[in-house]
Amino acid sequence: MIIKKKYLIIVVLIVAISSTYYNQSLVEVKKNYTNTYSKVITSKYPEISILHSGNIILRRGYGMDSIVAANFSNAEKRYSHAGIIIIENDKVFVIHSQESLPKGYDGVVKESLSSYLKDVKIWAVYKFDIINSQKVLEYMKMMLKKNIKFDMDFDIKTNDKMYCSEFIYKSFNAISVHQMIKASKRFMSKQYVTITDLYINNYASLVTISHNIVNK
Repeated sequence: MIIKKKYLIIVVLIVAISSTYYNQSLVEVKKNYTNTYSKVITSKYPEISILHSGNIILRRGYGMDSIVAANFSNAEKRYSHAGIIIIENDKVFVIHSQESLPKGYDGVVKESLSSYLKDVKIWAVYKFDIINSQKVLEYMKMMLKKNIKFDMDFDIKTNDKMYCSEFIYKSFNAISVHQMIKASKRFMSKQYVTITDLYINNYASLVTISHNIVNK
């Protein structure tokens, strides 16, 4: 039943990303963000020494779910998933919300950086200078205890279930006095926060990236 519902949601989202005429601002955003990545990989993994708790790490997958997630963004379609980096005892982990039958994930999980980037070639790390690393650590520990499930309804109004970009959107806005991330997409009277909302904003800046960026 869950699997059937998942693919029904995917079909709905495919319709959403193909309906580019419903929102005039979508066309305007595309004009400003036509960047893509080249296939020249410059680094396999991020340099650990430059990472900090509170960085966000984006990756690109190529399954059906990943293709839908990447293309659902209003702006560039470079990444399909995102998580929050935390560092504990000099070890790097990623906190993220994912539904994955092979990994047994259903919601917010803590995963090693190497596992998160396994078989991934395209990734990027962004930072928010106004985010306090210790505060992020404390907040992530609290969120992990809440047993938050993956949000198959993609509804940002619920807090017991969250999808990946929703989890970061709510976490960062909760621990900051600023609303750093905004949910920019609307479809059928429903609001969504997309992958690009996480890093195309006034607060995020690039730390490191796996690939060369080319402007078209």
